[in-house]
Amino acid sequence: MEENKNAKCKLHKNNDAVANCIKCGNTYCEVCRDLTGDSGFCLSCEIMRTNAKARYTAEKMTTYLANALAGIIAAVLFWIARFWFDEAGTLGTIATIITAVYGFAAAFFFADALVKNKKAKKTLKNLEQALNSAAENNDFTNDAS
Repeated sequence: MEENKNAKCKLHKNNDAVANCIKCGNTYCEVCRDLTGDSGFCLSCEIMRTNAKARYTAEKMTTYLANALAGIIAAVLFWIARFWFDEAGTLGTIATIITAVYGFAAAFFFADALVKNKKAKKTLKNLEQALNSAAENNDFTNDAS
């Protein structure tokens, strides 16, 4: 933000701007920078980015959960088949182990995506509260500059 040292924050009109958003170019202040974790994005763009993260992890959770269930169900079926037919032998044992590992690995990735999704939703909620608070305090400026 070298061109205008007297620029004000787009959101907090009484605060001096410290940088420009790397996405939209709007100015933001120290308060905004602290709220966004010094991401380089203004508060509005950080909300959009965090919302996209939350949607992405939610989609991944669905995929991982489906894979985990499929793997665990397949492992149980192989295990049952081993005892039912008593013909599976070593191949049946290997198939059971492989599908069980696959199912539990997918369950681990599901849990990881769940944690990331919850974190993204919490961050999103905090950012939206900060944006709403600024709007309620009439800090927000609507000009397109």
